[in-house]
Amino acid sequence: MIPETNEGNNTAEFIAVTPTPPILCQSTPPAITPILNPSISTILWDTYQNDLYGFSFEYPAVYEEPAYIDRCGLKENETGIHLGQRIDIQFLDPGGLGLEDFASHLLNGKDWSLESQTRQSISGLEGINIQYRFGGTNRFGTISLVEHNSHIFGFNFSAGGFCDVQENQVLVSETTVYAHLLESFLFNK
Repeated sequence: MIPETNEGNNTAEFIAVTPTPPILCQSTPPAITPILNPSISTILWDTYQNDLYGFSFEYPAVYEEPAYIDRCGLKENETGIHLGQRIDIQFLDPGGLGLEDFASHLLNGKDWSLESQTRQSISGLEGINIQYRFGGTNRFGTISLVEHNSHIFGFNFSAGGFCDVQENQVLVSETTVYAHLLESFLFNK
């Protein structure tokens, strides 16, 4: 209503803050791709050696301490090895199938639905990683398959309770243990 005498001062400056929108629910679960703890070098590792199948891998020495051995310790039988709460190395009979065909037929007869399938290297051999969903909400897992000497080895890690322990003031998560197991796994023959 009041006439302006200086039209050159009609500007303003400000910084507009744009908030980051919230993350929407994901339609697929995040892949179980463990991120190694930056202080993993402080963890003491034991080496498991299997002479029958000719392989070795590292696992946390703390898993063999009396406080953890029953809940987390390494347990082996004729069909595989169980470690922690959710890690299994399975000795699988390919039934005459190659790795590709075995992976395609793996979900048959299981209550698993395929989320993704990618290539993965294990002990220098080309393998297959399958991300799957099972059971109810947020129940997912990963299984990595590799063929060696007419056997298929399955490295399975699934959702649920984990064996997370403290060692040298570092949290040793079962996710870290699974990642290290895959990285340290070696076929010796």
